Amino acid sequence: MGFCAAARSDLSSGEAVLLDQIRCEEIAVEERTEDPRPTRNFLKRSIEELLSEAERPKEVFPRGAGLTIGRLVADPEEKYGLGEEYSVDVIDMESGVVLQIAEKKGIPCVAIRVVLDEAELDLSGFFPLFVRDREPSARQFSAYLLRHPRLIVPAFRLLRSYRRAAVGLARAVRMLEEILPSSL
Repeated sequence: MGFCAAARSDLSSGEAVLLDQIRCEEIAVEERTEDPRPTRNFLKRSIEELLSEAERPKEVFPRGAGLTIGRLVADPEEKYGLGEEYSVDVIDMESGVVLQIAEKKGIPCVAIRVVLDEAELDLSGFFPLFVRDREPSARQFSAYLLRHPRLIVPAFRLLRSYRRAAVGLARAVRMLEEILPSSL
């Protein structure tokens, strides 16, 4: 469970998506398959069994396809392009790897991603800050905005999106607590 970027214009920040298909680009967990971009259906053994025991209906979370990629994707054109190329709804950096490891170890696992940055939100101006400082402090972020005033409006959009995504993530956690069997 975590944040992702939308690869479609109809997904808004704060929306949760249950990933039933994952494509991985440029990521190998232990060994490489013949197809470097396999589509996997990780729901077969894990979440389907859990949700079948749940009291609430299966469609609590809309289902979708995700792309796990080993880098940040911030440019709207690239988000849309990857969405079309791989036929996915969202893009993240972790789900595919985590699900591959869990599957190899026989651990039931599911990926629920919450949209942080909408497809049309351009975050490329923030790349230098996040590449250099990974997790910049509020002071570093403010200083960066003062040096790059054109990013002030996108920064407010990003903060608004983050707030919506945090609320969406909390809502998804509560929903999971309600639908999963208490014996877990």
